[in-house]
Amino acid sequence: MVESVLRASGYRTGLFTSPHLCDVRERVRINGQMVSRGLFEEHFWRCHDALSAAATAEVGMPGYFRFITLLGLSIFLSQDLDVVVLEVGIGGRLDATNVIPHPAVCGVTSLGFDHMELLGDTLPKIAREKGGILKRGSPAWSVAQPDDAMEALRECAEQAGTTISVPPPLSAYTLDGAPPSARGDGLRLQLSGAHQLVNASLAVQLAAAWEAARGGERAEGRAAMVARGVLPAEYRAGLEAAAWPGRSQVVEDEEFAEQGGGSRLTFYLDGAHTPESMAACAEWFADASGPDGGSQQQHASAGATVSSSGSGGSSGGSGGQQHKQGPLPQSVLMFNCMKERDPAALLPALHGSLARRGVEFDAALFVPPDSQYAFLASAKSAPKVQEIIADVSWQAALRDVWERSLPQQAAARATGAGRNGPQDAARGAVAPSVSGALATLRAAVRSTPGLRLRVLVTGSLYLVGDTLRALGRAPK
Repeated sequence: MVESVLRASGYRTGLFTSPHLCDVRERVRINGQMVSRGLFEEHFWRCHDALSAAATAEVGMPGYFRFITLLGLSIFLSQDLDVVVLEVGIGGRLDATNVIPHPAVCGVTSLGFDHMELLGDTLPKIAREKGGILKRGSPAWSVAQPDDAMEALRECAEQAGTTISVPPPLSAYTLDGAPPSARGDGLRLQLSGAHQLVNASLAVQLAAAWEAARGGERAEGRAAMVARGVLPAEYRAGLEAAAWPGRSQVVEDEEFAEQGGGSRLTFYLDGAHTPESMAACAEWFADASGPDGGSQQQHASAGATVSSSGSGGSSGGSGGQQHKQGPLPQSVLMFNCMKERDPAALLPALHGSLARRGVEFDAALFVPPDSQYAFLASAKSAPKVQEIIADVSWQAALRDVWERSLPQQAAARATGAGRNGPQDAARGAVAPSVSGALATLRAAVRSTPGLRLRVLVTGSLYLVGDTLRALGRAPK
C-alpha cells in the first residue's frame, strides 16, 4: 500500500518483500513490477562473486534471506529510485533489513504469534524484537496493539531515541476533491477485509512521513493535508489500486464463467498462517463470498462428491479407491500449513470466526504444496518431488485436527456414527497435490449443473502460490 501510494504520487519506487509465491523476482520490484530476469541475474552474480571472494572458513556465505536482501539493495542502488520500501523478514532486531541505519520512517503492523521459536512466546517479547527496527531520528508508527505489546514498543522507541504513534482510522479523513460529507471509510480497496483498512491507515502515515522528510512543495503539501485529516487524491488512488497476490485475492475459474459475470467455481486465496491472521481471513471470506456464504444444501440431490482413499486419503482423481461422501457443498476449505506451525491453534481460529458469522464449511481438502521451494537445502539433500507428494501423513494429521474442531464431528464420534455417518457432511479429505485437488473440484462442477463452489485456500503462502500457478494466475 505504501509503495502504491508513493507511486501514484509520482515517485519512482523500489519494493522489497518476502516470501515469494511463484518466482523469486516477486521480492524485488521497481515501479510495481518484478525486475527483469537479466537485471536479477546480473546482480545475483555480482553479489555472489563478491561475497564468495570475501568468504572465509569463519565467515562463510550469507544465508538465503540475507543474500536476497543484499541482492535487492544492490539492484535498488543501481536504478535511480526516489524511495525504497523494505518489508522486514522475521522479527526486526536481527533481521537483514536492519542494516539500513537511518530509514525515513518505520512502521509496525498488527503483531501476532508467529516464529515464536525465534521471537519469543509472549506478545511483549515479540514486540521487543519487532521494535529493533526503530532508529534515532526516524519517526515510527504502529497500528493499535494489545496494551502490553504497545508498552513494549514504546520502551523500544524510548531506548532508540524516537517516538512511536498510532495512526487515526481511515474514517477520520475527509477525501480530497470529494463532497464535504465524503469520508475515508468510503475507499474501495482491492485488498478487502477490515484488517486491510487498518493496514491502509498505517500506510497513509508512513507515506506522509516520507514525503515530509523528502521535502518539496508538493510533497510537503500532501503531508500537511494528511496532518489536517484530508486524504490527498493521490493517496486515495494508490490505496484503491494496491493489490497483492495471495492476500485477500479472488480468482474465478474461467472454465465455468457465467453470462453476466461470475463463475461457478471461485477461489478465495489468502496466505494467513497465524491464529490472528486466520481469524481476519475468516472475516474476509465471510464478507467476500457474499451474504449466502454459509453452508447450503440446495444442490443436495445433484450427486457431486468429495472422495478420500483409505487411511491416508486423497481427493478424487488421485487414482485411489473412492468412497462417496455425499453432495459436494458450496463452501470448501483447501488448507495446509508448515510443520513448525500449530494446526490446533490455526484451524479452530478459522472455524470459530466463521461459525460466529454463521458460515460453515461442508468439506475440507488438506493439500501438500506441489513445489519444492519450501526446501532451501542443497539439491542433494532436498527431498524429491515424488517423496513430497507421496508423504501425506502431515495432511492426514491436519484433517484429524480439523475434524476434532467441529462440534458435529465430535457428536458423530460420540454416537458411534463414524467417519461416514449422517453427521459427516463437513469431513475432511486428503489430496495428494494441488493439481489433484483442483481436478476434483472442477470435475464436481463440470458434472453437476447449477453447482457453485466457493473455495477458501489458506494456511500457507506456498499452498497459495502453487494454487495460483495451477490456475494460470502466477504473479507477473
